[in-house]
Amino acid sequence: MPGLKVVAPATPHDAKGCLIAAIRDNNPVIFMEHRMLYQNAGIVPEEPYAVPFGNARILTHGDHVTIVAVSHMVVEALRAKHLLEAVGIAAEVIDPVSLAPLDMGTIAASVERTGRVLIVDNSWTMCGASSEILAQLMECLQGKRDFRAARLGYAPTPCPTTKPLENLFYPDATSIAEAAYALVKNTRDWKPAAPEAKEIAEFKGPF
Repeated sequence: MPGLKVVAPATPHDAKGCLIAAIRDNNPVIFMEHRMLYQNAGIVPEEPYAVPFGNARILTHGDHVTIVAVSHMVVEALRAKHLLEAVGIAAEVIDPVSLAPLDMGTIAASVERTGRVLIVDNSWTMCGASSEILAQLMECLQGKRDFRAARLGYAPTPCPTTKPLENLFYPDATSIAEAAYALVKNTRDWKPAAPEAKEIAEFKGPF
């Protein structure tokens, strides 16, 4: 809906800064929190500060593929980056922080340089943030740069309530690394092995 601002911070620092920015903003702001982020720790200044909307963060630099990750998928994308490093692939991980307004300038500049983009969302891919980011990328870069793209999100089914099915339903570091590898190498002959994320293994929710 036009007029609504949407933020999805992935770090404690951005969570505080975005909340203060939302309180100070005269417009309605949707503040999206992922349950798997609640136990994450980070450096947060005691004094009040605001994180401006519409400024994406480049968390790691890389030349082979751009990974745009939303909310908790930022954590998994950073884990995937280390898996990719083991096979010689340097991934640039970008956290949009806010989805509306969306910092397409930072994202497009990265994809223009790497020529490959993987967008990982905490939702289904159809009609979601990944769809919008990819559509805007096509508008920004058409005629300037040909690039390869892929998206990851929930499996196209209702959310399951058993742990083995949830392992297949949600993207994780392994599936992110595998998809990024396929974009770079144009093959799916590599499947990384990674331990289950600590926050997922310890979560006592409705599996």
